[in-house]
Amino acid sequence: MNLTFLLELISYTIPALVVAALSYVYFDAILKRQSQRDKYIIDSLQNNKTIDTIALRLQAYERLTIFIERIDLQKLLLRIQLQTDDKALYSLALIQHITQEYEYNISQQVYVSEELWTLLTQHKNAIVSLIQRSSNLHNIDNPLNLQHLLIKESQTMANSTSICLTAIKTEAKQYL
Repeated sequence: MNLTFLLELISYTIPALVVAALSYVYFDAILKRQSQRDKYIIDSLQNNKTIDTIALRLQAYERLTIFIERIDLQKLLLRIQLQTDDKALYSLALIQHITQEYEYNISQQVYVSEELWTLLTQHKNAIVSLIQRSSNLHNIDNPLNLQHLLIKESQTMANSTSICLTAIKTEAKQYL
């Protein structure tokens, strides 16, 4: 009985060990192929994420270009009509428009360099400061005179606007 039991045990154990070894080899090959496939998918997703980031950056540069164009003093004065006889109200309307444009685009600073964002913010602040200084002059007594003075002063701001636009284009070219 001892010998038959031992032979019976071996007859069941050897096929079980063969099946276990074959299963290990087969499933190991499947898992390797699956991990390679998963790695390929992850790499593809990461590359797509990079493309999306580039698209977001380019969209940010586009929006900031529009922002600079919209706060350009000459274009702003043409867009904001004289609807009051009070120079303070007119200057406030101009400043509010610039502030709204800035706040609308403030999230774009995430996608551009800190230097570019600082340059654009300084440009916006210079325009607001120019409007405030011009509005506080004693010889400016109505919005029409303020508008004429700002049109003359806008020539000095044209260089700053050009610098901002060039900086945006230069930084955007890195992603094209």
